[in-house]
Amino acid sequence: MQELLQVAQFIQAYVGALQTALDNTAMMLPGLARQQIETLAKNKLSTSMDNYISALSVKMEDYVLIMELDPDNWLACAVEEGASGWDMTNSHLKSAKAKVSKEGYKYMSIPMGKEAGGKGGPSKKSQDIQKKINEVMKRPKIAISSNGTPSNKLFTNFGGRMQPGVFPGGTITQTQKLETGGDPDISGLYRSRVFSNAEEYQQKSASKKGMPAWKLLMFRTISENPKSKHWFHPGLTGVNILKETDNWLWGTVTTVFENEIQRELKNIGVE
Repeated sequence: MQELLQVAQFIQAYVGALQTALDNTAMMLPGLARQQIETLAKNKLSTSMDNYISALSVKMEDYVLIMELDPDNWLACAVEEGASGWDMTNSHLKSAKAKVSKEGYKYMSIPMGKEAGGKGGPSKKSQDIQKKINEVMKRPKIAISSNGTPSNKLFTNFGGRMQPGVFPGGTITQTQKLETGGDPDISGLYRSRVFSNAEEYQQKSASKKGMPAWKLLMFRTISENPKSKHWFHPGLTGVNILKETDNWLWGTVTTVFENEIQRELKNIGVE
């Protein structure tokens, strides 16, 4: 009877060790999954990464790992699963920054980052525009307007609201419109740099030392005017980060569970 009792106690301890190993593994998996998803997102995404991560939910329910994106976040879901091409005009013009023209049409100027010396995108049009930008950047006095006066604007950023001029308490953005010879393809070419505050702007502007780097911007206007060209996005190829993470987890779960089993069995004297 004593031996039977010992066997029963051992079985109970053994089963308890397995259950503890299972519980420990279940607790670790959401963190491991999120870490893997964020690693893949950093490698695969750029401007959409923050939006994707903010839409992510990873949780364990009844030993079932649930990884999902907020279905109301269209961009995050489109990045994950892919999307066919679409007209970007309406979505852009819903912004509070959109203005109304004298003719009554909504329009908005959108800045696009450019790079001096770059090659442009895959299309010939994009490459031709980039060549024109590169030629402009080689010229002397590129920030002198056609009438010979310096093109220079200063704005203070108060929590996202830009106030013309230099004031204490906000970052200072210096913007210059570049002389492009009237070429319509690059007429909206600017360069911009940001100072951390008014004091830095005044000190560095006086000494001409340690100035922030310029960034190139190309402003394009999008409008609901039927005579304007609509902006069509070519579509997105899904990155399938959740699916890739799910495949990765199959091997990871086995390893984690086996390690937890060994640790818990060792705790009850089973090597």
